[in-house]
Amino acid sequence: MSEKHKLLSSLTDVSLRNALRNAFSGNEQLSYNEVEFITTNILYENSVTYYGFNELRVMLKKVATLEMRSKTLISDFLDKYKHYHHYLQHQSQKRIFTIPYSKKHIPSNTPHNRRPGHLMSPIYLTIHSTGNLNSTAENERNWLTNRDNERTASYHLVVDQQEIIECIPLNESAWHAGDGTNGTGNRKTIGLEICESGDRTKTLKNAIILAGKILRDRNWESSKLKRHTDWRSKNCPRILIDNNYRGKPHQTWEWFKKEVRKLL
Repeated sequence: MSEKHKLLSSLTDVSLRNALRNAFSGNEQLSYNEVEFITTNILYENSVTYYGFNELRVMLKKVATLEMRSKTLISDFLDKYKHYHHYLQHQSQKRIFTIPYSKKHIPSNTPHNRRPGHLMSPIYLTIHSTGNLNSTAENERNWLTNRDNERTASYHLVVDQQEIIECIPLNESAWHAGDGTNGTGNRKTIGLEICESGDRTKTLKNAIILAGKILRDRNWESSKLKRHTDWRSKNCPRILIDNNYRGKPHQTWEWFKKEVRKLL
């Protein structure tokens, strides 16, 4: 078996393997620098590393060292990669996320009507931050069913540095936007809470990945991203809009949207 075929056979994703096998067909040679440019710029900008596709970058670097540097190969590969990109990223939760994603839906009879059961066809994704510097995703999920919680507020998703929890199905409304019983924010948007505790940079990266998936699944553009304050005047998500709560100066709302756009 040739080194080329060994490399192809080592890839675990069948669709990726087949795409690459079909792409290996050409004679013109690329320089090592050209391959480096592809691996460090084009693939990285497509967030390959975010989704666990380091094998793609390693693969192309091995292509360079094994003198399989065909311009046709690379061109075909990139075309096919673009075609398969959406498909590959949705094969399984483990390949999409580098952290666990669990569904822990609160009961329909949760007090204070926190899960009203209104069916919803969402048209936006609303971003929040929890306003609690010590609470984890698990804490936030459990707060929704805590007997001491007398608020009606609820949300669909919560993310921290370690996990993502779905608290309410994404096709049901939740009370997260503060714009009333029939407000667009409450009745037509998915509510995503970002935890403020722990490693802020890692948490935001996870939130960006999740937001990107939600938008891609629905063929939405980044204009579908909303802040809590867009529905009701409130300092939320404060970790993206308030200088006093940012983890790093560059972590602004515009930065967040830009990072999500890279995944679309």
